[in-house]
Amino acid sequence: MITIDQKILNLISLNPVQYGDLGLFCQDLPGLGGQLKTAAEDFLVEEIPVYEPCGEGDHFFLWIEKRDLSSDQMLQRVARGLDIPARDIGIAGKKDKKAVTRQYISVPRAAEDRVSSFEEEGVTILSASAHTNKLSIGHSRGNRFKVVIRNLAAPDPLLVEQIVGRIGELGFPNFYGTQRFGAAGDTAEIGFKFLKGEAASLSKQWQVKTRKKFAISAAQSFLFNHYLLRRLIEKGTATLMAGDVVFKNTGGIFRVEDLETEQKRFLAGEIVPAGPIFGKKTYPAAEEALAFEETILSDMGIDKQVFSEFGKLMLGTRRAIYCRPEEFSYQLSGNDLQLAFTLPAGSYATVLLAEFMNSRKGI
Repeated sequence: MITIDQKILNLISLNPVQYGDLGLFCQDLPGLGGQLKTAAEDFLVEEIPVYEPCGEGDHFFLWIEKRDLSSDQMLQRVARGLDIPARDIGIAGKKDKKAVTRQYISVPRAAEDRVSSFEEEGVTILSASAHTNKLSIGHSRGNRFKVVIRNLAAPDPLLVEQIVGRIGELGFPNFYGTQRFGAAGDTAEIGFKFLKGEAASLSKQWQVKTRKKFAISAAQSFLFNHYLLRRLIEKGTATLMAGDVVFKNTGGIFRVEDLETEQKRFLAGEIVPAGPIFGKKTYPAAEEALAFEETILSDMGIDKQVFSEFGKLMLGTRRAIYCRPEEFSYQLSGNDLQLAFTLPAGSYATVLLAEFMNSRKGI
C-alpha cells in the first residue's frame, strides 16, 4: 500500500489539468524528467477496433493515419477531400494532436469513388472496406502506444526498473488526462455552471447541444478525478469499502457485500473498484462507499437530484479506478526511454507517463 500525502488536496483547486500529471503511485521515487512529443513520431498511437469492416453495406470504413493534426482538424480535411459533410463521418474516439495516429473512420458509401484520389496534408488513407453501420464513439477496445521520452534528467536503469515494477504491480490511477478538459482547461467549470443552474451566464456557443454535452461530460470527469484523488488519500490504494461497486477482470459488475472475501480478491488482482461517473443511471454504491461518493458531490456543491434534468446528456456509468497496461515493454537508450504498451479505451497514456516523468517535484 502506498501512502499519499494529504497536502496534495490543498494544491488542487478547480483545475482538472493537474490530476493526471501527479504521478501518484511513484511519488516516492525521484522521477526521470524528460520531454514528450519533441516530434510527432515520438508518440505513435494505433486504435484497436471492436470489430473489423465486413466488406459490404452502406458505409465505408477508412483506416487512416493522421500526423500533427487534432481529430477535429482531421475530420474537416477528410470532409473537404471527399466532398462530404463532416457530420457524416463516424469516429470511435479522438486521438492526440502532436502524434502519428492510426484509426478507423467511416464515411458514406457514396464517397467510395473519391477515396482513391484523396489528397489532404496530414491525412493518409491506408485501406478501405465497406461495412453495414456508421462508426460511433466507443467502438474501440483500446489503443497501442509507442512513446519516446527524450532528454531524461535521470537516465538510471535501476530507477526505470523500479517504476516499471511498481506499475506492473499496481497499474496507475485511472485519472482523466489533460485532453479531457479542453485547450484552456476550463471546460469542467463550464459544465458545473449547467449543473448548478447558472447556464444563463454562459455564451451562446455553450448552449449548442454538442458543446453542452462536452461541458457536462468534462464536469463528470472532474468529479471522478476528485473522487479518485480523495479516495487514494483517505482510503489508501489497497482497501475496499463496504458497498463498493467493482468490476471483475473477466467482465461483469457487482456491489461488495462480503467485504472480507472481496478484499482478498482485490489484493489478488481479480477485481477493481469502479468509481462513479455521476448520472441518473449510475450503478449505485451502498453503505460506506455510497456515503463517500455523496461527500464528493457535497464538496462540489452538487445535488444529485439535478442529474435527472439532463436526460441522455448525463446518464452516468462506472470507471475502473486503476488501469494496468498490457503488452508493456521498455528500452533505455542513452538519455531516451522508449515505451510500448496497450491501454483500454478511455485511459490516458499521459497519465501513465507521468509516473515515469514525475512532475510533482517540489510538492
